[in-house]
Amino acid sequence: TESMDQAGFLLSSTLALACQDPMIRQSYDELIPYTERIILGGEDIKEVSIFDETGKYIAHRLRGESQNKLGQMLDGEKAKKFQELEGPNRMLCQKPEGPGTKSDDCVEFISPIRIGSAFYGSIVLRYTFDRLTRAKSVSRQRIIIISIIAMIAGIVLSAFLAQFIASGLDTLMKGTSIVSTGDLSYRLTISSRDEIGLLASRFNEMVVALEGNQKTLDRKIFEIETLFKASQAMNFQSDTEKLVHQILGMASTALKAERGSMMLLVDQTDELATKIVFGLDGNKNVTEPPVVTKIKSGEGVAGMVLKEGRSIIVNEGHSAPIFKSFESTSNFEQKIRNLISVPLKFKDMVTGVINVVNKTEAEGFNPDDQRLLEALAQQAAMAVEHARLYELAITDGLTKLYIHRYFQARLEEEVVRAKRYHAAVSLILFDIDHFKKFNDTYGHQQGDIVLVEVAKLVKLTVRETVDIPARYGGEEFTVILPETDAQGAFMVAERLRKTVETYEFPGPGKTLTVTISIGIATFPDHATNRAVLIKKADIALYHCKERGRNCSSIFNDSMSS
Repeated sequence: TESMDQAGFLLSSTLALACQDPMIRQSYDELIPYTERIILGGEDIKEVSIFDETGKYIAHRLRGESQNKLGQMLDGEKAKKFQELEGPNRMLCQKPEGPGTKSDDCVEFISPIRIGSAFYGSIVLRYTFDRLTRAKSVSRQRIIIISIIAMIAGIVLSAFLAQFIASGLDTLMKGTSIVSTGDLSYRLTISSRDEIGLLASRFNEMVVALEGNQKTLDRKIFEIETLFKASQAMNFQSDTEKLVHQILGMASTALKAERGSMMLLVDQTDELATKIVFGLDGNKNVTEPPVVTKIKSGEGVAGMVLKEGRSIIVNEGHSAPIFKSFESTSNFEQKIRNLISVPLKFKDMVTGVINVVNKTEAEGFNPDDQRLLEALAQQAAMAVEHARLYELAITDGLTKLYIHRYFQARLEEEVVRAKRYHAAVSLILFDIDHFKKFNDTYGHQQGDIVLVEVAKLVKLTVRETVDIPARYGGEEFTVILPETDAQGAFMVAERLRKTVETYEFPGPGKTLTVTISIGIATFPDHATNRAVLIKKADIALYHCKERGRNCSSIFNDSMSS
């Protein structure tokens, strides 16, 4: 029944979304194939009906019958109920009145066709319980037969096992209970050589092993649990930076250390730079903004790990000869009592280093700590590499904005989301005025500098992690503004335009200035799909060019001509 409800709600809601465009255009003939496909696609669906806002049948199909109710009107009270629905609903079928009437048990799933606050009609799917009833009857018969057989077999087997095994198992259970309390001195008395006696003997051997290797076993279990948690974090945490924070926190906690840090290779160099520092003054819930200190390959502990690709344990503290002092971190270095540093490796290539500092236990770091940290570093290296590859795949190499393909996919997602939640999403499309002339005058290298600087200004202007800036192509840029109407988008566009206009771009011996022209379109005010939204924004941009450039324009219908 739950499965039927889920299918009914999902199918009716999906069909309501699919019907929006034909309903707006009043192309009712396009709706009839929908009813045909739905009847053929599910044996539980008995009837499909599509009504307009007045309750008139505009598409209808009844399973097994050719008749339909096109043009007929729904009962007025029921039509009113449909108009009042804000979302998908479920209703049991109304049984017909009068003697001798019969109605199969069924349920109706109703979804209103709404765009914003406007009501265009309703979708009604009628499901029957015939297949469910047959399945329940067959299952009930099988369960009764199996239950009777199982009860008889259980009684016979229980009597047999109670006689031969129960007494030995009671003794074994007693021993297990005592050992579970922590008393590892308890031993079972072996009174037979059968399976129970063999089990008792193995139990005693296990207790002896536990008693002699309790510390080692606890360590192994702890390592497995830690690695399992790290693996789970990689599976369920989609934010790479948060994932690395979690792994670094696990490492500091597992090794009972005060502090941990991650250093990564700087692009196209052999230098390490601090990326993340976890733990501050012993508080492991704090992530400190890192002091960026660059360490060359072979310098200090981290540099040696980078160069040789092997882990290093230093329990002598900052006084060890391998340490190298840096002015920016000298105060922190004086507090280092011991240190373990392991490489981040991905496909035999060292991409960074993890450092864990100041173990709280007096004996310092040991090989077990090194082995565990190396395993966690492997997880962190995979996360960092995957993040790097993903960033390369979706960002433009010059401007570091999102590429055109990623922009198209995200715009489609935002339009679908806006349809689902009846929200607005705006699109800004702009280009640099007279950019070809600029390139001809100052050269393409200077043009690339302008593109990079404009991209930086875009990132500073839009909302971080909310808006989606991208390079549309050449000197054209675009920004997706979720949850933003046309006026809100216009304010963002003007702020960006004025920022670019007043910005002094570095040039050959002097500063340069450029301007931009911006077009704005909003869903659902100007378009109902991605392609049309882009086209309307482009029309508004062209209109801005005609007005003399260096301006922002919101699309309106008068521009289309």
